[in-house]
Amino acid sequence: CVDQSDVADHIVDMALQQVSMGEALYESMLNLSANREKEVAFIRQAPGISCVAAMKLLWHFQDSSLADIVKSSLEQLDAALPWVSPQNKRNLMHFLQRRHGRGSDSDGCVISLH
Repeated sequence: CVDQSDVADHIVDMALQQVSMGEALYESMLNLSANREKEVAFIRQAPGISCVAAMKLLWHFQDSSLADIVKSSLEQLDAALPWVSPQNKRNLMHFLQRRHGRGSDSDGCVISLH
C-alpha cells in the first residue's frame, strides 16, 4: 500500500536527482569551456549565437575538433542547439564554413581548425 508520504518522498528523491544531474552537467560545461575558451569566443562571433549556445555546441561535440564541427549537418546542429532558431543555425554554419579557410579569428588568434 502506497500512501501520500511515500509518493512525496519519491517526488523529492527524483527532484534531488535532477538537481544533482544538472549541477554535474553545469560543472562539465564550465570545465569544457575553460579548456576551449578561444573556441567559445570564436563561435560566439557568429550572428545570433550566445555564450551559452557556444558552450553547449562544444559540449555536444566535446570529442570533436572545430574542423569536425564545421563539417556537421544542420540536423546535428539541431540536436546540439534545439532552442536556437533555424536562421541562427544557418548563420552559424555559414560563419564556421567562411572562417574555416582563414584559420584565425578577427583578433589574429590562431584557432586550430585542422
